[in-house]
Amino acid sequence: MKNEQLDSEWYLRDPRIRKWMVQCAACKRWGYRPDAPPKFHGRAQLERHIGEMKLDKRGICVQCSAAGNKNRTIEIHDSTLDAISVRDGTAVVHFPRVYIHESMGTPGVDAGSGWVQEALLRISDAAFTRSFSKLPVDLLDGYIKLGDEVLKNEIPIPLSHKGIVELRLESWNDEVVLITGSSAELELIGKPKYLEEFRP
Repeated sequence: MKNEQLDSEWYLRDPRIRKWMVQCAACKRWGYRPDAPPKFHGRAQLERHIGEMKLDKRGICVQCSAAGNKNRTIEIHDSTLDAISVRDGTAVVHFPRVYIHESMGTPGVDAGSGWVQEALLRISDAAFTRSFSKLPVDLLDGYIKLGDEVLKNEIPIPLSHKGIVELRLESWNDEVVLITGSSAELELIGKPKYLEEFRP
């Protein structure tokens, strides 16, 4: 017989417990947040069966970060944007082509390789303060702000962030789109296509 308390889905059904749980964007395992209070409903069971999980800025757990997987990031410069839509308050930003740096070290800084792939970026509770006059556009520069951290000319892979988000994208004709929201989720579509080796 299945022991429900060993299954993360059992805990996720209780909102009193769910708000203190996080999921690794790479391995999809669940754990409880390091900043969870010392006492809350269900904590003892989480400690016994699930465990604490600390995520880095990419939403990846310590175990996955230490596994030696290659690091990847999207370079906003050299990427293309062709659609922005809003669905139930969520902005859906479609990139038919993003430029991806991949490296065992720091992508875009250390030696690695360049790839292209289709991508979607979803920003919930979206608000627009500026926008492009026409699409598609080739992007020149930009940044994404996740909480207090500003990532210039890059979007991290993977990305699953809950909290303040600000996305600024600039085209080659000096137009800017600025989107703010309360969370950001990146989805890569299809298979990446190899483009080139990168040497700093």
